[in-house]
Amino acid sequence: MSLRFNMTKTEFRTLVFEIARAQRLRVDEMKDGKERIWFNEKSQKFLHEDHIDALFDRLRHPNLSPRDISIEIQNVAPGRPCTHKGMREIYEKIHGSERCVNFTNQTETRMEVCQACSALEGVSSSAPPHFHLQLQSSSSGGFPDSLKVMFSRYFCSECHSFAFRNTEAGDPPNTWIVERADR
Repeated sequence: MSLRFNMTKTEFRTLVFEIARAQRLRVDEMKDGKERIWFNEKSQKFLHEDHIDALFDRLRHPNLSPRDISIEIQNVAPGRPCTHKGMREIYEKIHGSERCVNFTNQTETRMEVCQACSALEGVSSSAPPHFHLQLQSSSSGGFPDSLKVMFSRYFCSECHSFAFRNTEAGDPPNTWIVERADR
């Protein structure tokens, strides 16, 4: 039986786009509102949300060979060989053995938080982010005339977790919160 990781299609798509951003690939929005990942801007090769969704069932299994991954990408997005290497790298980040723990029943794989993210959990938000955390966004709350930043969202390029650095206005206030990627 193939190993499966515990993710929905939406979580898979989100993770693929977060990893692409962490790898400094250009991600933008098309005219129809769909996000896309540029793997080769010169030859205009990209994969958009529908491609990633179509790859979900095909790439959700670990231990696929690079050839198998290329075949699956070719089936979903014919004529885009420039996307194969980049998507294989994203696949390896998702299924990397140092980040996954196989349960004894061999039916699923769960993503684990790295030690640096674990060390931040519950710590005062005055503690700086570790090396692999990259700022993704900030969220504000309150009335328009007195908006306060409630938290900043970071993405860990090591374990693919999301870390939230709460301010005084956050919940809980002045605290780091780490969420595993498989939630």
